[in-house]
Amino acid sequence: MTTTIPATCHELHDVTLGVAFLEHLWGVEIKPVTHADIPRVDCEQCDLIGAKTVARVYGDPRPGATSDAMTDCCLHCIEHTVKQAHADQRDGSARPIYLELAS
Repeated sequence: MTTTIPATCHELHDVTLGVAFLEHLWGVEIKPVTHADIPRVDCEQCDLIGAKTVARVYGDPRPGATSDAMTDCCLHCIEHTVKQAHADQRDGSARPIYLELAS
């Protein structure tokens, strides 16, 4: 089942509060970027109609990988994607999780 998302200021405010919480809880580093840096395409993390990617989450690379793990997502998926990056982070990793958020 798919759901259409309304674009409201309240939604953005709720996401901003959630991201700020994750920043303080897990030390997520937030970097504002432009929409040119993150292509606005359909979010592949959820099936919400009209959900466009506005964020990119970087986590620890998988074993044997040569680059960081990276996931693009919509506003609704930010918290889940950051939590997943945190869960996948290797024990003792000194690398923070980065969140690029298009403005």
